[in-house]
Amino acid sequence: MNAWTIWTVFVLFLAVEGTRGFVTQCCEEYCYGTDSDKSQARHYATKTAYRIIRSGDSSRYYSIPNCEPKKFWMLSRHGTRLPSAKDMQKLRGLIDLRDQIIENYELRRTKPDMGALCDADYQAIKNWRWDTNLTGNYDNALTVQGWNDLKLLASHYQRILPNVLPNIYTPDKYMFRHTNIQRTEASFKAFVEGLFGSDAYRHVQVTPDNNNTLLRPYDHCSVWNTQSDALDQPTSEVNKFIASETFQNALSQVSQRLGFKFQLTADQVELIWDMCRYELAWELERVSPWCGAFTKAQVDVMEYKEDLKYYYKSGYGSELNTKVACSLVADMMRHLGSDSQPQAVAYFAHDSAIQLFTTALGANKDRDSLRADNFLQNDRRNWRTSDIAPFAGNLVAIKYDCPESNERQKVMFFLNEKPVAFDWCRVGLCDWKDVQQMYHQYTTTDCSRTFCGGSSANTIKLSFGVFTLLQMILITLRIFL
Repeated sequence: MNAWTIWTVFVLFLAVEGTRGFVTQCCEEYCYGTDSDKSQARHYATKTAYRIIRSGDSSRYYSIPNCEPKKFWMLSRHGTRLPSAKDMQKLRGLIDLRDQIIENYELRRTKPDMGALCDADYQAIKNWRWDTNLTGNYDNALTVQGWNDLKLLASHYQRILPNVLPNIYTPDKYMFRHTNIQRTEASFKAFVEGLFGSDAYRHVQVTPDNNNTLLRPYDHCSVWNTQSDALDQPTSEVNKFIASETFQNALSQVSQRLGFKFQLTADQVELIWDMCRYELAWELERVSPWCGAFTKAQVDVMEYKEDLKYYYKSGYGSELNTKVACSLVADMMRHLGSDSQPQAVAYFAHDSAIQLFTTALGANKDRDSLRADNFLQNDRRNWRTSDIAPFAGNLVAIKYDCPESNERQKVMFFLNEKPVAFDWCRVGLCDWKDVQQMYHQYTTTDCSRTFCGGSSANTIKLSFGVFTLLQMILITLRIFL
């Protein structure tokens, strides 16, 4: 055998071994069922459970030396909910996927040699059953855990701010508002029970939000909807990330981990991801079998994909997003700036409202934009929907009276019970005059005319990819129609 033949055989051997390695080794060894930490549960994006994302006792943050809290303004997302009827139907498809995984592991013998499901995770998936109580009759309904999230949140705020949030209801001191949707109305009722006791909501006044113009302003902005539609374009950053090697590798690894010789689609893996997140948020003590499909590194990839979507839909990826919550910022400023009642305002809305309001305030902003090509550089990003808009996520502004300070009136902002850091105020405690200056644009304009871009709508910057000329023409036409 000559040297050339030996070399050819050697190369073929390496090729066969390399292929075999790809098939039998998917990723690092990990066992979700026996992991006592499960830190990735803090990174489940907009389906993160609130009790997981919040820190321990945060009461120390609210006590400002020589200052007395006077005003409370809160925008809260509804608590944990069920999927939509449409999504329930899709999630039922996991029954078939479960059966295929069982066949992969027990009949086809295609589980990988390295990185396979540990026995605890495999048995959990094998024994998983679809909850037959999940039907379209409960479309997007608030869950028991969601009710408890808001009830406990109210009790927590009342405990640390008893003078601003008294436990006896009087209509002059409180203002409540929610969207005309079951899960936000139920969240309001739970919050009120946490403040005033069982069934208290029956005697509490609610300020109507006519056509949801304050709490769902995006429903009335065709430009914003056009912008959201553009996220489906192949050139959007989220779709470029889905097509990237990073995301495709994650899909391949999850597929192999579950014993598949072929790669599951992004939609199939998304269903597994959603079921994992929902089941944990519904029952915090429960170990969702579907969470075992992902290593912690793969959860980071799935979270970033969702963060990219919302960064351009409701975050800093578009200049328009700083304007949509104009009326909400103006409402906050009006209540904080008034010496009259109510002293406590609480609104209940949705994740888009929380994200748009956060963007309008300039909170959780990164120096660099989020893109498909800088996933690794953004592991410490501020724009993380897990931290911004989990179930029951809330943004609170508290106004303090500080008689011993040169600037007597001060405001502190809290996102999910953690102080919001702004570079224009010291350790999160902001002088009222600086707050007025920072949000001057929202208090001196007609929000009904400017919240949707106003006269500058034709110059809105869409930062998610280069559109074709035809696409730009269509978008421009839709803006001016």
